[in-house]
Amino acid sequence: MAASADAPVYVWDTWAGLPPPRKLTGADLQRAWSDLAGDDAKAAFAGIRRLSTAPDQAVPFLRERLQPVPAPDAVHVRRLLADLDNAQFAVRQKATTELDKFADAAGALLEEAKAKAGSEESRQRLDKILTRRDALTSESLRLLRAVEAVEWAACPEAMHLLEDWAKGAAGARLTREAALARDRLSKAAPSR
Repeated sequence: MAASADAPVYVWDTWAGLPPPRKLTGADLQRAWSDLAGDDAKAAFAGIRRLSTAPDQAVPFLRERLQPVPAPDAVHVRRLLADLDNAQFAVRQKATTELDKFADAAGALLEEAKAKAGSEESRQRLDKILTRRDALTSESLRLLRAVEAVEWAACPEAMHLLEDWAKGAAGARLTREAALARDRLSKAAPSR
């Protein structure tokens, strides 16, 4: 959509001219899955489009590949956080490596710990972990684009999948994005 003081409002239909929905083959689904993680935005958009126009196939396919993010063991994460202030460098390094693995699922705990960090070194380590967690990687792009495809499908099965993903670990990227998509769909749905 575009508008200015000198011109009328222009609206483009990005779906215009697209082939009608069709049954996707296993190869079509795999190609779309690969495209979702790729650097080629045009191919990724085509993958989103392909998946969203075939929800009967795409929703089960995506449900199988993306599971809700499980909550980490908070006791274990807190123990690793305490190890960031250990006197031994090797212990601090090992804790950093382990926390990197839980960064998405334990993001809220890591952010809280960063705000209360006992040393500048632990604050810097947590900052680096959180920065890596928030980076757009091929897998995080795939996740965001998969949520978008499910949201665009806008069918009851898609809403159920978004609900399931939104039940994952609080603060995890999939949990947050699925909850936002679910809320947008809920607002867009006609009230009964």
